[in-house]
Amino acid sequence: MPDMPQPAPKEANGEPDGGLESPGASTDGRPLGNLPLELSSFVGRGKEVAEVGVLLAGNRLLTLSGPGGSGKTRLALAVAHEVVEKYGDGAWFVELAPLSDPELVPQAVASLLGVRETPGRELTDTLTDHLRPRTLLLVLDNCEHLIGASASLAEALLRSCPNLRVLATSRQALGVEGEALFVVPPLSLPDPRRLPVVDGLHDYEAARLFVERARAVWPRFEVTERNATAVAQICHRLDGMPLLDVATGSGNTAISAARRYADVTGLDYVPGLIEQARVRAGAEGLEVAFVVGDAEDLPFAEASFDVALSTVGVMFAPDQEKTASELLRVTRPGGRIGLANWTPDGFIGNMFKTVGRHFPPPPSIKPPPLWGTEVRLRELFGDEVSSLTTTRRTYNFRFLSAEHLIDTFRTYYGPVHKAFEALDTEGRDAFAKDLEELIHAWNTSGDGTAVVPSDYLEVVGVRR
Repeated sequence: MPDMPQPAPKEANGEPDGGLESPGASTDGRPLGNLPLELSSFVGRGKEVAEVGVLLAGNRLLTLSGPGGSGKTRLALAVAHEVVEKYGDGAWFVELAPLSDPELVPQAVASLLGVRETPGRELTDTLTDHLRPRTLLLVLDNCEHLIGASASLAEALLRSCPNLRVLATSRQALGVEGEALFVVPPLSLPDPRRLPVVDGLHDYEAARLFVERARAVWPRFEVTERNATAVAQICHRLDGMPLLDVATGSGNTAISAARRYADVTGLDYVPGLIEQARVRAGAEGLEVAFVVGDAEDLPFAEASFDVALSTVGVMFAPDQEKTASELLRVTRPGGRIGLANWTPDGFIGNMFKTVGRHFPPPPSIKPPPLWGTEVRLRELFGDEVSSLTTTRRTYNFRFLSAEHLIDTFRTYYGPVHKAFEALDTEGRDAFAKDLEELIHAWNTSGDGTAVVPSDYLEVVGVRR
């Protein structure tokens, strides 16, 4: 096993040679870098942390692979925290999940390290010059949707920077010469058919993780004789279940699924919403991979997920056929597609009709509430699903008043917001008046507030 590289030589001014600004020294004695602190304990991975540490010491490029939610990121961070003091210029964590453009991968690394672009020069070359004299660990997290760009950058940097090591996480290998691969194993599971005594459940990593996450929501939770079988069954049912939430927004559905221990990826085309979702998941210590992407061109391989979900999300994509095709493509045979779509005859469906009267959509755009009809769903999914179950349900909007509802939708609800933006003053007044009449017609509160029921279609399709 080769020795760890030594820190870069210093110039007279104390800065590493290379002509560019150093990442900077810690003023409080902590190692250099930007490794985030862990908000919850890292259950059952002590053996893997040690094994990965040994592999990283002997290989300049190490990739942790496994399905979404298997713990790759947390394992990488745990290892980085263990070894950071061996790197004179620190350990630096680069989150690639929010990116969708391959050209942004070098920019993300450069921005993190404080490297500025040089006019007329490739940014990768400038990064190489910056890192060549430095002793540094670079952690590239969630490379799978940018595999080519991640591999190219890692290869270029490692070829010219002798004291650099790269620790990557990805659902697949980067495919770079000299790469070492560590497949992250699943947590140990109890057998629900041969359940051990209650105390014995704590010998299994998945059960310990379940208890930790349950106590984060309900501090008094305990495993008992009454719930032990259910705990074991949940651990088995959700083990290794990759789940995709398309048009995740700020992460409501994705975070709810992660709380139930699924391996979740959330996707949305709005970077600001993805950032909000990441912050919310991080506040609860939940590992969710949030990715910027397009519902009409999902950045995932075929059959990547056991479950693909969307809560009043994909129904707003302009190309309905292409969106449905993408949902089918990324769902494995036997997997499920779950949707919640507003119906044409409910409150939101009628609101779309009101929007259309004042601000007609392009002729090529089909009305989004068509996703709330079984006829249209069967047209979209056809013979690619072996079964399609639909259930009509109701959601109640609750606001202080009809005016409060209009103001909220005008500010935050895309179709209404765009209509108000496009109309002149007279048109806005007429649109607001029609919306107010619509809300009063549907309002069931009777006390001056607004309680507006809106029907949606709950959809479960099984991929053939």
